[in-house]
Amino acid sequence: MQPSDRFIGQIKDFSNGFRLFKACDPDPQNRYSSYSEFLPDLQQPGSTAQRVERRQPLLKRYPQQVWKVVSVVLLVVVVIQAWWIIQE
Repeated sequence: MQPSDRFIGQIKDFSNGFRLFKACDPDPQNRYSSYSEFLPDLQQPGSTAQRVERRQPLLKRYPQQVWKVVSVVLLVVVVIQAWWIIQE
């Protein structure tokens, strides 16, 4: 086992590295706002990280699925309107 493999295994054990990725995120809005937010996540894994992950809107979590559903709903509306116009 190479040292790099051992390090990667440690990151995966560290809740898939979520806390480290959040702490080092390039976008400042996605980072921890203070050390006092980061410290509890290090001491009690999953305390804040899971809550933040669950609060994301559906559009941010599953953008393709949301737009597919919106497209299908709009297609159904257009077909119903076309059928209604033809019936008149």
